[in-house]
Amino acid sequence: MWRIYSREEDGVRVSTTIRRLFSAIYDDKDQFATLKYFVGEVEYKERAEIEDFLRRTPFMSLAFGGQAGPFARTLCIKRPEFSHEAEVRLLVQHLEPTDPGDVLNVPFDYAKVLDDEVALDPRLEPAQFEAVKKELLGAGCTLKITQSDLYKIDEMTIDLE
Repeated sequence: MWRIYSREEDGVRVSTTIRRLFSAIYDDKDQFATLKYFVGEVEYKERAEIEDFLRRTPFMSLAFGGQAGPFARTLCIKRPEFSHEAEVRLLVQHLEPTDPGDVLNVPFDYAKVLDDEVALDPRLEPAQFEAVKKELLGAGCTLKITQSDLYKIDEMTIDLE
């Protein structure tokens, strides 16, 4: 997975739960929160199933009543070839106009959301790992920072006799 999703060797692996993620961004004091935020597990469906759903579903049934849920669920469908990702998506509907290409920052307390560890790409050289670790610590990360040991093997002596 590191080679697929971290081609530049700058990947960071973190983990959390759906409950932690949703709790971090959902503001129950916001009367429009149910329209703005959606967290959903991706469903993995065969191409024919997806195409059939799209042919049978008029847009108005997805947008009816202004509820974001039905439309958001359509953004949580992928083909089974990607099921190894076991993906969860956090979708945010930003209601104010923005320019194309703008980044929407959704603040949250990462220490409450992420599990206990951050793992960096296993292909980083030791100096690169230390530099990234220093950068994360400098940004306030208090989690344990490790490097994935996926490609690490212990030195062995092989007897040639």
